[in-house]
Amino acid sequence: PGAIVLLDGVAGRERQPLLAWQRYGQGSVYMFGTASTQRWQMSLPPEDQRHETFWRQLLHALADATPQRVSLRAERGVYEDDSRIALEADLRQADYQPLTQAEVEVLVSPEQGAAYTQRLEPSGNGDGRYVGVVDAQQPGLYRIDLRARSGKTEQGTATTFVRREDGVIEHFAREQHRSVLERIAKMTGGRYWRLDELGGLTAAIPYTKAGIVERQMLDLWNIPIVFLILLALKLGEWALRLKWGRL
Repeated sequence: PGAIVLLDGVAGRERQPLLAWQRYGQGSVYMFGTASTQRWQMSLPPEDQRHETFWRQLLHALADATPQRVSLRAERGVYEDDSRIALEADLRQADYQPLTQAEVEVLVSPEQGAAYTQRLEPSGNGDGRYVGVVDAQQPGLYRIDLRARSGKTEQGTATTFVRREDGVIEHFAREQHRSVLERIAKMTGGRYWRLDELGGLTAAIPYTKAGIVERQMLDLWNIPIVFLILLALKLGEWALRLKWGRL
């Protein structure tokens, strides 16, 4: 399950998988479902190099799929209005078993300002992963170089790049940044609402004091139009009395 058929072999009306590929652990597995390719080689003219090219490309694909023993990646490539860069390193021994006893340090080089170092700590799962959070206050491009060693033995290095941008989250970030929304709500006296809580939103809106909303109750006679109506009624009464001679 999970294998991808790359080539089919046709025998009469039947088609059978001839070459299949599947990810296995840190590498790849290719299944070539035939005893040999000698008959294919012998059926080709001497100047036809398809047989040799096939095996060269297959061996290149096997070797190229091998990952680095030391790798470093950030949670995402661009951090918009977020100064906490989450890093994760994956360390493997020579046999690609997890390397759990290592000292991992990263050198953070911002586009502006001085570089600084920070340690990454084991994830605690014994899987060779080391994690940490880098504080990147200034916007710009950050180069992060990792160096890992076990005792006095250098295990390898890795490099990744992260861009920090400010003032763009409102216009360009399509995903929801819950931490930012909760921080804005807290600073303005509001509240962050989840989708399953929206049923109570309408009842809470008239009584909220967040932002610039202010509830103010005024007496009826504070409205000038009321006095104008009363004055108009009184003038109308005087006009009728004058007309009927009953002043």
